[in-house]
Amino acid sequence: AYLKHHADYAYYGCLAPSDSADLQIICYTDADWNGDASTTKSTSGLFVLLVSEKSGNSWPLAHATNKQRSTASSTCEAETVSLSEGLRREAMPIQLLLETFLRKRLAIVCRVDNTQAISAATKGYSKKLRHLPRTQRCAIGVLHECITDDDFGISIEHCPTKDMLGDIFTKALNPADFIRMREKIG
Repeated sequence: AYLKHHADYAYYGCLAPSDSADLQIICYTDADWNGDASTTKSTSGLFVLLVSEKSGNSWPLAHATNKQRSTASSTCEAETVSLSEGLRREAMPIQLLLETFLRKRLAIVCRVDNTQAISAATKGYSKKLRHLPRTQRCAIGVLHECITDDDFGISIEHCPTKDMLGDIFTKALNPADFIRMREKIG
């Protein structure tokens, strides 16, 4: 019903030729922990933007919602899996495509609202998440290598939950938060 009554809605974005000097890819990843009542699996949400830091102009590139492969044992696990999927399946292929057209590699900034997931990816290991390669097909070591290898141009930073643009793709929000988030994603 929502889609039927809001068919006139569309993403909007604005970039100018002058923005090409300082473009970067911003990848918001989020997850709801065990949000599916019938399977207890978590839902990953993703929103990717092309942003000019100087002008503040941006262009939406991708959004996604995916159910995770298996039940997560913690919020940290669900968020780490979401980060891995968002980075490897969306942000890095977009980076490669844009590098082909622009003839330069754009930086990727991953924004995550879970400090434990950021810590695990930054350290490259978490004793509590050592089972991820078997259960979720997600390797924290690969995330760590992507973040620490300067050739990839990938960084990770904390994003407060109220500013997390991936949140709208993971769960039903209350009406006020939904409208605020819908406006933020453009």
